[in-house]
Amino acid sequence: MQFSDEQINKFMELYESSFGEKLERKVAFEYAEKLYRAMELTYVQISVDDMDKLQARRKETENLTIKK
Repeated sequence: MQFSDEQINKFMELYESSFGEKLERKVAFEYAEKLYRAMELTYVQISVDDMDKLQARRKETENLTIKK
């Protein structure tokens, strides 16, 4: 994956706002690549039918969730 300068700058901003640490550009690029790869490996598309079933199941079980 090739990231644009704008994307890396945004990643650096988000990282700093989340973790309070500034990253060097090279490190930010490496972290962005690793994050992208992790998302690529774990994200699975689901069908519209499966999404509808999931939403229905969530509705059925919403009273079972712990409310804070």
